Amino acid sequence: MDTVEWRTAEGLFHVLLLLAKSYSDRGSAREAEYFSIQAEDLAISLNIPVMQARAVTARGEIQLAMGTKKFEEASKAIADAGQNPLVGADKAVYQRVLGSYHEFQDQIEEAQQAYEDSRDALRQLDLSLRGVL
Repeated sequence: MDTVEWRTAEGLFHVLLLLAKSYSDRGSAREAEYFSIQAEDLAISLNIPVMQARAVTARGEIQLAMGTKKFEEASKAIADAGQNPLVGADKAVYQRVLGSYHEFQDQIEEAQQAYEDSRDALRQLDLSLRGVL
């Protein structure tokens, strides 16, 4: 892809995730799930694992928020997202969602560890942005 195509695809991906978040914030979980799936499909078609992990993490979080009726799908999405390369803010978000997943299952120690890993990823990102690393 050339620069214009890449910027267009990246912009579309971000818009799809923003739509998913907006619908989720409004309480429209079905629509939020739809847009997260569209973002995932775009990432798959572009063959960009980092984008795919971000979209699958978003879908898992949305499904987790839907409660027990989508718990199995959320569990699979969270496991799938963890199989892709995650760095920086994406890693922190994934760890936060993983913490929520463990919390949902009353696995307090695992949730605490995931939240600490999320915090550590944010600290690492902060240090790298400051030029310390």
